[in-house]
Amino acid sequence: MLSKSNQHERLIFNGLMDIGGMYSNFATLSSLQMVNGMCA
Repeated sequence: MLSKSNQHERLIFNGLMDIGGMYSNFATLSSLQMVNGMCA
């Protein structure tokens, strides 16, 4: 039972990390595009 709940928490944590990584990548890309737009 403990191992099952641990596994569940790990799955949720991994999902949150994936979402966080995608969001940070998107934020970095959009900020780069903004800088490129200002320089162009």
